[in-house]
Amino acid sequence: MKKILPILMAILMAFPLYGDPIHLGLDDDYQETPGRRAEVIFFLSLPFTLLTQGLIIAGLYATNNPNDPVQFNMATYVFWIGGSLLISGGIAYADYTDTHLREKEEKTQDNKEARYYVQFNHRF
Repeated sequence: MKKILPILMAILMAFPLYGDPIHLGLDDDYQETPGRRAEVIFFLSLPFTLLTQGLIIAGLYATNNPNDPVQFNMATYVFWIGGSLLISGGIAYADYTDTHLREKEEKTQDNKEARYYVQFNHRF
């Protein structure tokens, strides 16, 4: 164990020098697609929705049956996991529509300003 620890420390210290995209120049032309952003948001929100919905279900069970230990049956698991997937999907969809609509409005606004500038300069 004493021999492995310095090797692991050296690898972890050297990783930012070679594994960081800034040093490799990979992040210069990176454009995140809306689908990829939705995927990241979905998988980042999933653990939180699983945890909170599980705590809510366990709390409701404990409230209704205060003397019994919390036991989940198959229907509870299906409701828990399915509900968490739907909530995370809703979070990703809300972020997708918000981001997509904002980008669309910015492009439309830029086009309007460009058209106005062309029309304004064309008159003189």
